[in-house]
Amino acid sequence: MWLTSTLADFGLKHQHFYGSASDAGGDVKFMLCSDLQLRWEWCFAHMAHAATKIVVCAGRKKQQEANPEMAELITKMTQVITSVKLVSTAGDLLLNFVSRRQKEHLHVLSGIPLHAS
Repeated sequence: MWLTSTLADFGLKHQHFYGSASDAGGDVKFMLCSDLQLRWEWCFAHMAHAATKIVVCAGRKKQQEANPEMAELITKMTQVITSVKLVSTAGDLLLNFVSRRQKEHLHVLSGIPLHAS
C-alpha cells in the first residue's frame, strides 16, 4: 500500500502509531482504521466546524435555523473576514479616505495610526 511505503520512507511502520485524527470522510477513515488498524478520532478543527453547523443549522433556510441570531452573526463575520482578506490595501484606502475627509474639515478619530501595520 502507498501509505505503508510512505511511512517506510521515514523509517516508520504502522505499529509505531496508536491512533489518528481526520475528518469523517469514509475513504480516509476506512484506510486509517482497516488498512493501518489505528483507532480513529475526529480532528478537532473538523469536529468544531461540524458541531457549529449542526448547532446553528447553517446553510438552511431562515425559518429552519435552530439559532437564527447566531447564524446571522456567523454570516456577518464571514462577510467581514472575506472583505478583509480580499482588500489587501485596506491601510492605503483608510489613509486615502482620511486625507480626503481632512480636506473637508471633518474630525478624524484620534489615537488611530494612519499607516498600515
